[in-house]
Amino acid sequence: METKEKEGLFCVYPDGNFHKPDDCVWSSIHDKHILKSEARETVDDDWVHEDEQDWVLCDDVQLWAHVDDSWYCEFSNECYYEDTYRGRTVDDEYINEEFAGEYDYKFLGRGDNEGRWCHYDCCVYCEDIDEYVEENEAYWCDVAECYYWDEDNVRTKDDEHISQYANSPEPINLNCRSREAQFSVGFEIEKTVFKVDGGIQDDQGDYVGSLDIFKGYETDSSCGVEAITNILPLGSPRSNARSYVFDMIDDAHEVINSPYNTKCGGHINISVNGMTSYDLLDRVRGNMAIMYAMYRYRLRRSYVYQNKKMKRDDNTKYSPVHVKSGGVLEIRLPSAVANVKQLKHRYDFMYKFLHHSVNTRRTYAQLLDDVDHILMRMYKRDREKVDAVKKLSHYFRKYILNDENDSRIEYYLERTED
Repeated sequence: METKEKEGLFCVYPDGNFHKPDDCVWSSIHDKHILKSEARETVDDDWVHEDEQDWVLCDDVQLWAHVDDSWYCEFSNECYYEDTYRGRTVDDEYINEEFAGEYDYKFLGRGDNEGRWCHYDCCVYCEDIDEYVEENEAYWCDVAECYYWDEDNVRTKDDEHISQYANSPEPINLNCRSREAQFSVGFEIEKTVFKVDGGIQDDQGDYVGSLDIFKGYETDSSCGVEAITNILPLGSPRSNARSYVFDMIDDAHEVINSPYNTKCGGHINISVNGMTSYDLLDRVRGNMAIMYAMYRYRLRRSYVYQNKKMKRDDNTKYSPVHVKSGGVLEIRLPSAVANVKQLKHRYDFMYKFLHHSVNTRRTYAQLLDDVDHILMRMYKRDREKVDAVKKLSHYFRKYILNDENDSRIEYYLERTED
């Protein structure tokens, strides 16, 4: 052996044969040289022989580690060295969190197995906490058709009476993941009275009935009574969201078709997923000109008279657009909803309005082109009226954005007694 080493050859593990130095690497693990062709680089900047059974290739670092220093994912059938993405399932198996979604696993944010991963078939998304939990720990709501974590959020429709003003239940978010849309909308349906099932309901305590679209009914001092919708998904013409909402509108036709007068209004609340109220205001502010033109006579009323230019620093309730908490804008301009057909037109208009303002962000002239066919339906195919509204909107836009008060819109900007 000494002769061989003097000749510059190394005795290598495991067979004890001698090889040239350039063909070998030193292994602290074996305390011997190893042939490069049989050596595997380790996470400790060392080398291990390929036949060692207790060493595995770690996919995340592409190096070898001892089995006691690595972990095995039951789903990818790979070993890993780093703990960054190591998670556990409810069945006590390791799972690579980076790819858990590919295996149809969801992270549990609450419950007995909080912090673990659960297969999609055994967990549910809870609307109130925006997290997944195991199905047996969530509560199903028949009204909202989704799950809640807090049982107190589950609503029933057993008692649908007219309540005192501002005292109806909190709205349910019907924009659940099964039909989730980018936009949400809510409508206030003010009427002089409700005419349902051949009767008249106009006072606190009167029974109206169970309708999924409405969060409740209230008395209204300015008009009589109002029905307030839940938070509705606002979808495109061929979307499931639109079909879902239109079915509910049809079911509520008696309430929506009830009588109204000029004192009644039709406030619209809008929001966009992931957008704050003021960011949304910035997107729609200039485009609100078309709604100013559509509902120009209501601009003279006291309840929308303030902050007509929709400036951030002047936000107040009694203005055409009221910035509310939770990413919501309340558009207070629209007149009363006359009937089912008109409400559906407004739904379609608001989708086009928001899609243009938030997503496409094209020119104002292109917005007017996008909503032209809806305006034609709203104004009963009267081209002259539609063109007049669109033309007037340009003057309102200059007023909003450039503070130009044209004589053609002065009348509508003056305050009148309600």
